[in-house]
Amino acid sequence: MLTRIVGLLAATIALTAAALAAEPAPLTATFKGFKSNAMGEYGVYTLKNVSGKDIDDVAITLTLKDKSGNTMSNIAVSDTTPGLVWLKAGGTIEEGVPLDGRRGAKELLEKRLAESQLVIEVQSIKFK
Repeated sequence: MLTRIVGLLAATIALTAAALAAEPAPLTATFKGFKSNAMGEYGVYTLKNVSGKDIDDVAITLTLKDKSGNTMSNIAVSDTTPGLVWLKAGGTIEEGVPLDGRRGAKELLEKRLAESQLVIEVQSIKFK
């Protein structure tokens, strides 16, 4: 019995992951510039909710990659505030990827922006 439940759960997770992968990306990113704060310097991106629905809770990873697909920097972003929408449909928000201590990341954005790509990986998302 336990084997059937575990097998069913694994199949359900696989189908859910496949369904999420088949859906269009809910967010797009546009490079905006650089910002600094007490934690260091960041490459700032404007994320836009293109899903057509309000995003209530989210857990994503933003990964800055070079033209060869090498990870230059990454950061996890999550928001699970009860009762508050993280990003309304069509809305934008600024998020940054850290540049301090990431060899070549700032140069990539400053001098070779066309060779960079920000990959948005969705771990979980809940629409309102």
